[in-house]
Amino acid sequence: MGRPKKSDEEAKRAPLGFRTTRELRAKLEEAADASGRSLAQEMEIRLERSFDFVQIVDRAIKTTIAATSAMVEEKRLSAVGGSHNAQLGELIAYIAFLVEAEREKRWTEDQDTRHAVESRLLSMIPRLLRNPVMGEKEPSGPLLSDLAKTAEAVAKGLRAKAE
Repeated sequence: MGRPKKSDEEAKRAPLGFRTTRELRAKLEEAADASGRSLAQEMEIRLERSFDFVQIVDRAIKTTIAATSAMVEEKRLSAVGGSHNAQLGELIAYIAFLVEAEREKRWTEDQDTRHAVESRLLSMIPRLLRNPVMGEKEPSGPLLSDLAKTAEAVAKGLRAKAE
């Protein structure tokens, strides 16, 4: 008659029905014989290793992406002479963006917007160069305060137009 079936909580292993090709079964049996494991143990360890493999590959992909991103960033900064120049370029781009948002036109497509960007840049670049805020983790200072105020004014204007 055999022993009574254990409950799922008591069982060490959960049953799993599995069908495969004869070729795969032969490979599994050969591997099980070589390792001294039963066929079920061989299948279980190989399934567990497949999950480990997926985690290893995921980790390798993430590490590769991070390293590649760091190299790209390093090359970008090197191409412009360092982070201080890159941040200056970003501030210039941000100023142009704010003017475009105020005027709802691109400076590359509208002469008045181009003149407005030029005027804003000419008034702000000397201040940028006299009061560098680059390299700080969280830049601050009067210039960025002015940019923040301008950004808030632009945002208010855009919200008002949307309503």
